[in-house]
Amino acid sequence: MDLIKAESKAKGRDNILSEELEIEILARLPVISLLRFKCVCKSWRSIITRRFFIQKHLQVCNSTNPPDLLVQILSPYDFNLESASILRYDNPLDVKLIQAPPASPGSEIEGSCNGVVCLYNEANGNVVLWNPATRETKVVPRSHIQRNERDADVEMQNVGFYFDVNNDDYRVVMTYACTQNDPMSFQLQVYSLTTDSWRLVPGIQSMDLMLCSSGLYVGGMCSWSASKKEVVQDEEDDGTWGWNFGGDEIMSFDISNEMIIRTPFPESISIYFDGVEVSHLVVYKEYLAIINAGARSQEGRLLDIWVLREPGVVESWTKSFTIGPLQYVPPPLGFWDSRLVLWQTNGRELFFHDCTTNQNTSLAISGDSLTLRIFRYKESLVQINSEN
Repeated sequence: MDLIKAESKAKGRDNILSEELEIEILARLPVISLLRFKCVCKSWRSIITRRFFIQKHLQVCNSTNPPDLLVQILSPYDFNLESASILRYDNPLDVKLIQAPPASPGSEIEGSCNGVVCLYNEANGNVVLWNPATRETKVVPRSHIQRNERDADVEMQNVGFYFDVNNDDYRVVMTYACTQNDPMSFQLQVYSLTTDSWRLVPGIQSMDLMLCSSGLYVGGMCSWSASKKEVVQDEEDDGTWGWNFGGDEIMSFDISNEMIIRTPFPESISIYFDGVEVSHLVVYKEYLAIINAGARSQEGRLLDIWVLREPGVVESWTKSFTIGPLQYVPPPLGFWDSRLVLWQTNGRELFFHDCTTNQNTSLAISGDSLTLRIFRYKESLVQINSEN
């Protein structure tokens, strides 16, 4: 009897080791292979659908490969999302075209975290979460405040999307402002995927900022470039009013503490110059950064890269380096990893510039400067519907 028990324990240990080995092997495979392997046997399906394995697979992907690039391509007629392209970091010339999900007509991409993409439709306020790798979608319930024609004073300023590491939760943040007030009444709402509900963030009641960019998630914060804005009454006091814009800042929403942190721009740069946007908020080496394209020389455009080491501390701005002079290039779209910069040429073609070698590589994507946006992307098995 003791011998039988010993053999049973040994077999149990072998089975555990066997499953551990299976997990290690499966965690290094692409999502498309894992989706197929779910149909091979029940044990593999059980492994692949576990929350532990999904997190492990994501960790392995993040630790072994730089992020791929998700390129949004909007319709030149109505600026709605037609399709998106994924460019692999190890082979950027191999472009994978993906169609926007049917649940998101008229939407644009607002952010990407851990393989989950946030889509927003400005016309009707709909938000859709989408995993392009698994083709899973989720329509987010409508928030408590919705902009409509009868309530013209309420303006939805912007949308942000981020992953709350402390609570293991994907969240959407919406900012609203009452534009008739001075200072503007300001509200910030957060949607939680875990609770599938919206809530109003307390303690944020007024703000003298108008957001000028889409939200970027980095360093545990969701950040926007913004300009100070105040209501100006007409000098003749005829009831008309307008806006007066002041200094430029970065507004960051601290996810853990749920508070706003404001950082003034470096003194020498601004968002706009002669009515043209010349400063663009980007992510560079896991820091917030500004690409300022306001400087020019006789040889072409100069791109100054300013890096913010610590939000809220204006002294932490550092002018990291300058690219150029460059000819016939509009302002860049952003960085891909720490070495690559992307922009459109006047020939409506997308290419990247290696900051180390100063070499340019053309990509197999074309479009208008107003129809292309880029996002860092990592394919994943992350589930966005609780029933899965």
